[in-house]
Amino acid sequence: MERISNNKVDKAGGVLISYAKGTAEYECALADINTWRSLHREPLNLFQTSIRKKAKSVDGSFIFAQRLKKMKSIEKKLIRFKENRLKLSSIQDVGGCRVILSSIANVYELKAQLIKSRWRHEFIKESDYIETPKLDGYRGIHLVFRTKSAKKEIDGLKIEVQLRTTLQHSWATAVEMMDLINGTALKTGEIKEYWNRFFVLMSYSISLIENSPLMNDIDENEIIKELIALNRQYNILDTLEALNFFTNNPENSSKEVAYYLLHIDGGKRLIAYKEYTKKEYERANRDYTLIEKNENEVDNVV
Repeated sequence: MERISNNKVDKAGGVLISYAKGTAEYECALADINTWRSLHREPLNLFQTSIRKKAKSVDGSFIFAQRLKKMKSIEKKLIRFKENRLKLSSIQDVGGCRVILSSIANVYELKAQLIKSRWRHEFIKESDYIETPKLDGYRGIHLVFRTKSAKKEIDGLKIEVQLRTTLQHSWATAVEMMDLINGTALKTGEIKEYWNRFFVLMSYSISLIENSPLMNDIDENEIIKELIALNRQYNILDTLEALNFFTNNPENSSKEVAYYLLHIDGGKRLIAYKEYTKKEYERANRDYTLIEKNENEVDNVV
């Protein structure tokens, strides 16, 4: 697959947030961005082998996942930082992978191993949201690397590696599910105030359990009292329980599955999935792009 220049990528990003869906300009930009996004698949796979090996040496129960950033997420990020003139080519998490570990100690151990690694990829940035949590309560560590490769089409592409504990991941997953169902975004303040407060308090609670820094000085008993009060008034736990999705996973697949395409119907609370072998990636990517184009605010595809 041929590399698209950064200038062309940035121009396509500008069109994405300026032109209406369905216009010729929008469709052309969408195709260019999808081609560029797809290039991140190969470096992600290169990173995966090394990261898995290091994670296993640190934590035998680690969980690894990787993904290409959704087009809807790319568009929202460009809009959110439009005043800062964010360029699409500078977004660092178009290709991203995540490692979930059982403790904070293991998170920091793996972080040290990845930064000190002798692999040829260049470490360029760290954001420690455990030591300094985001205001919305998000915690985790983000590491950004620049791919070094003899292949011109992937050389220089950035890959983000996220490290979280199991509890931090549970918190982030609950937030994502709430955003998905309600068509909101906690990170941009598009959420009811009581939900915002609930997730901040739950983040405090996780910090107390993991003995990690708090965003503010707050008494443990006060956290518990406020959580109980919020739940009584707004039935928060019942709401979260109702958001659980159920789907039948194939117990015996007739082929070696390399990719799953998950389509979440927020209105019907259903998940549809398709399986693809490694050789079927191009078809999977075409199907992915087609569904993305027709998403509404309560649907999601990954």
